[in-house]
Amino acid sequence: MKAELKAPNTITFNVNDELIMQLKPNGEIYVKGKLIENDIEVVNAIREFLNRDILFYIDKLNRKQNDIDELVEFIKDIKYLTSDQMIYSKSIELIQKHTK
Repeated sequence: MKAELKAPNTITFNVNDELIMQLKPNGEIYVKGKLIENDIEVVNAIREFLNRDILFYIDKLNRKQNDIDELVEFIKDIKYLTSDQMIYSKSIELIQKHTK
């Protein structure tokens, strides 16, 4: 999600480089390149912009959690490969610290 001010004073809303909405200095509002004639079209465009952003970040968080889960399992496997309990305990402690 990205909102930016472009010359001359046009505010644009993009999601993954796809233009969702533009607010022009003359008051015109464009959604996906089309001039908007009523309020409901503006509301729907804002909802789409926000929903896409929320879904993007939820997906990103899920992928990060999967990576963390895999790392935890890897470190648990290390426990069986090493006789040094201290290394295992420190590794688990570090993971727990960084996943809170």
